[in-house]
Amino acid sequence: MSDLAKSIALIAVSRAGVELAVQLATAWPHATLCLPPRWSEGLEQPHRRLEEPLKEALPALWQEFGGLVFFLASGAVVRLIAPLLTDKFVDPAVVVVDGAGQFAIPLLSGHLGGANQLAREVAMVLGGTPVITTASDSTGLLAVDLLGQQQGWQLDASPLELRQAAAAVVNGDAVALILEGDWQDALPPLPPWITLCRKAVDLSPYAAVLWVTQRPRHLLPTAGWSGPLVVYTPPRVDALILGVGCDRGTHQQTIQSAIHTALLEHGYRLDQVVALATIDRKGDEEGLLAVVKEYNWPLHLFTSEALNQVNPPNPSETVRRHMGVASVAEASALLASANGGLVISKQCYRGTDGRNVTVAAARIHHG
Repeated sequence: MSDLAKSIALIAVSRAGVELAVQLATAWPHATLCLPPRWSEGLEQPHRRLEEPLKEALPALWQEFGGLVFFLASGAVVRLIAPLLTDKFVDPAVVVVDGAGQFAIPLLSGHLGGANQLAREVAMVLGGTPVITTASDSTGLLAVDLLGQQQGWQLDASPLELRQAAAAVVNGDAVALILEGDWQDALPPLPPWITLCRKAVDLSPYAAVLWVTQRPRHLLPTAGWSGPLVVYTPPRVDALILGVGCDRGTHQQTIQSAIHTALLEHGYRLDQVVALATIDRKGDEEGLLAVVKEYNWPLHLFTSEALNQVNPPNPSETVRRHMGVASVAEASALLASANGGLVISKQCYRGTDGRNVTVAAARIHHG
């Protein structure tokens, strides 16, 4: 059951509708069954008794619930809700179910309000069919107003821009999707008329532009562009700098395995890493150089004198005897991050090649 279903009113005014609504309420105990007095008497199912006619009770339900499932004729529902409509950004999801429970029809707020998904879930419980008429859903195309929603992306566009961009996607017009950052996993399959770009491009050939970025909208290079622009801002995350120490001759695979393990164990992702740091004596370490080359990370090298100016939380006398410093991994991560703060204290790993790797990580806060 979706999160929306926890704030759902199930509204029925006929015997057949009540039977279906009760079936749905049994599957969704957090939904609220709303019934007139005639069908409320003697019902053991938890419910809300509607003392007023539905037309008079509906405004309060409209404000209280995120979605309304009506077991009524669609024409009757349209007449009931018409005076309450504002726009899709604030109106609740509205789904209509026929008297036999065969069809669940999202009538209002299909995308942003979640009515399309709600209709699917209603149909699943009742054994019916969801009737989805939204163009992007029925054709399997990218939904402009839902892109990245599950990943917490913030959307910045006017209602007009959203409508124009959605129309461009549905009509097969040329659309640019500019992706700044490693966010491709959040994208659905793209039709051939949507061009995926990894950086700013000439916008003139496109009917609409979808831009995924951490930059504010006003700083995007869109001078001269007058078409619809939809900006998506993924949640900000800390960028990480890795500090790494290793035995002489450590294989690339061992270093990579140690890095992946450290990040995974502490809930961080590889795409958060922006650089790697170590002592300058490791500047010719082939395995380490191969790692930074593969991931296109800059390599920061520090002298023992510089590292000895840092007070790491976990100094090691063994490291001091061999390297002349009390810490390589923690100290180099802290230095490279300008003392941004350790998020991973040193973690020690031994590879199948018999070599040891130490990994630490410090954060660089976004401004």
